[in-house]
Amino acid sequence: MKRFYKKLIVILAMCCLITSSTAISVEAFDTSVNMLDDTENVVMDNSETEATTTETITTEAITTEAITTEAITTEAITTEAITTETITTEVTTTEIITTEVITTETTTQTDKIEAEDKKDNVTTQATTVAENNLTTATVALNNSNSAPTTAPTTSEEATTEEVDPRESYTTHTLNVEEGRIEQVQAVKPKVRAYFYYNDSTLVLSPENVEAKLGDSRITVDKIYRWGQESQLHINYYILLDVSGSMNNSYFEAAKKEIALFPTKQMKAGDTLTVYAVGDSTELIVEDCTYDDMRLVEDEVMKLTNEANETYLDEAILEVVEDVKKDREACGNELPQSRDVIIAFTDGVNESMVGATQNEAETALKNSGVTMYGFIENDVTADNSDAAKKFGEVARSTGGQEYYFNDEDVAEKLSDLSHKLGEAYVLEGTARDNEVSNSLERFNITIYHDDNKEILLFEGKDVMVDKHIPDNTAPQVEYIKMIDDTKLEIKFSESVEKADDRASYVLTKDDGTNIGIENVQYNEKNDIYILYASETIYKGTYIVIITGVTDSAMEKNPLAQTEFTQEFDGPEFVEEKESFFQKYWWIVLIIFIVIVIIILVVVFVVIKKNKGVVVIDNKATLASNTEVKQHIILQNEEEGEKLTLILNSKGKSVKTIQASVKGSVIVGRSDLCDIYIDDLAMSRQHFAIEFDGESFYVQDLDTTNGTSLNGIRLTHKRRLEPNDKITAGSLDITVRW
Repeated sequence: MKRFYKKLIVILAMCCLITSSTAISVEAFDTSVNMLDDTENVVMDNSETEATTTETITTEAITTEAITTEAITTEAITTEAITTETITTEVTTTEIITTEVITTETTTQTDKIEAEDKKDNVTTQATTVAENNLTTATVALNNSNSAPTTAPTTSEEATTEEVDPRESYTTHTLNVEEGRIEQVQAVKPKVRAYFYYNDSTLVLSPENVEAKLGDSRITVDKIYRWGQESQLHINYYILLDVSGSMNNSYFEAAKKEIALFPTKQMKAGDTLTVYAVGDSTELIVEDCTYDDMRLVEDEVMKLTNEANETYLDEAILEVVEDVKKDREACGNELPQSRDVIIAFTDGVNESMVGATQNEAETALKNSGVTMYGFIENDVTADNSDAAKKFGEVARSTGGQEYYFNDEDVAEKLSDLSHKLGEAYVLEGTARDNEVSNSLERFNITIYHDDNKEILLFEGKDVMVDKHIPDNTAPQVEYIKMIDDTKLEIKFSESVEKADDRASYVLTKDDGTNIGIENVQYNEKNDIYILYASETIYKGTYIVIITGVTDSAMEKNPLAQTEFTQEFDGPEFVEEKESFFQKYWWIVLIIFIVIVIIILVVVFVVIKKNKGVVVIDNKATLASNTEVKQHIILQNEEEGEKLTLILNSKGKSVKTIQASVKGSVIVGRSDLCDIYIDDLAMSRQHFAIEFDGESFYVQDLDTTNGTSLNGIRLTHKRRLEPNDKITAGSLDITVRW
């Protein structure tokens, strides 16, 4: 039995040894070849270093340096034999540094001693650096083998950007005296804003001014003072309260200044429309220019303040509707004018019907019309709250309120005209022409670099419901490679779905597909970064972009979707296959053949030895079992007589005359009725029963089982004379 186990273990060990040694030998062969090539390179490099050193130092120094260099070379070769080419390069670099330091030695005895100490220190440092590099490279190599490279998840990592020095600036929000946005007009993508900034020492330009509409940045095209662009003008809409609540002297003073308004306040291109606001809204003059000053004067001077009520809010709604009609005439272009309402009133809407002040305020905000209120200075206590509220409405539109009397109305109206002429004009372009049909917040930010301040305006709402049609297809401005796994793409305008990796297909000219793992958008530079799933080697590639459209209302697709690009990536170096990689199938066949041979040998051995039996929960060949001559009939009771003839390996072992009264149990336990010391038997192996007429045999759930005439018992079977029961290593013939 032991010999069989030894043979089996030896055969299995030989199989594993042959298989593993084949793979190890092949890998060792490849590694040895690489070691020899790299070692030759290191030795040649060090030999050149030694030759250079020989020309610059004395003979004695040469000897010392050569020894040092050779020692380091040996270390480099040893290191190379253990680690990768990267470590070899670093060690070699350290050797060159060491050699250069040594070559600076002088030939004097003192200098040589100092140089020897210095050389020992440098050599030690070089050795330490080499060991550290070896450890670092080994860790890096292990990490590179165990952890896959992942693409960055933030757009800031896409490109290397300098830190913005303005990030350290202090932030200051301007009050209305320092700066305010008066009016904003938007026909996307074009935007024009009129604003005031009172610091004349700072020259405003697109370089120090930023603008946003909603969440989108506006490209500032130009900034200039009002009046520098001759095509722009102001449409004035003057409302004069003609109710009896107006102070007579104030009313007459205001009427006079309105009559002279074209002469004193208007510039070329400006227009004037005057409304009398009382029990109703009466149009006095419309779209008058400087040339119509006589008409304006005549018509305005006829007005009297005798109306019973003031439908001021209703009048504001009518003016807003007139402004809308004028703007509709501009079509899909920005209007070339500012629309300004100047309301002369005591601030009280005396009508109990018609539009409310909230409705008037909402209409002004939605239209973007600016209102300036000229309110009586001596309003009654009952009207003071209404006057203040009217002033708040004026400020909410981007305008202001002025409190006037009959003596200063001319001065204050002139101040307003002068102020309107000091406005800045910002013209910008949004990223697209998409409209929201709702109010969006417009903001301006000024960077005061001299004071290191960021100046924030209070934003102003603008209705975004018009756009300039865009039927121009977007273009791909460029596609360039920024490193081995990243591409940078810039489009001619704002686009959609360009940040979806499914929009891109990258293939080599031979049809090899390069997967795109991720796409990041860099808003500051307006570029898209594509992260490839593998290295992009030098060569010709085809980039296909699908599903990308511009952000315009029309959603225009790209004019061109397929691009052939030359990428100057690293050269592709085909890895040499090792013998095992190239002929792995041969090794596999050999392994399979060996396994088959082992199985055949095992099968033959088992068959030759009459199978395998389990003894004490251990498998053993049946031929190796021996029957002990301990067969004892424990109890000889009176019963039906039964003869048991025991045979082992064809030889008669013993004949037992048993009396069966009910049943007898046969097994290896000495508690059985018939005790047989056979290792192949279970402790209680089978039972023979007598029911008064016939004998029966039954297996007692044994490991090796019990057979009757060669058939394994699965249930109780009746015995016939000369039946053969097989149990353990014995054949038992029964007779009666």
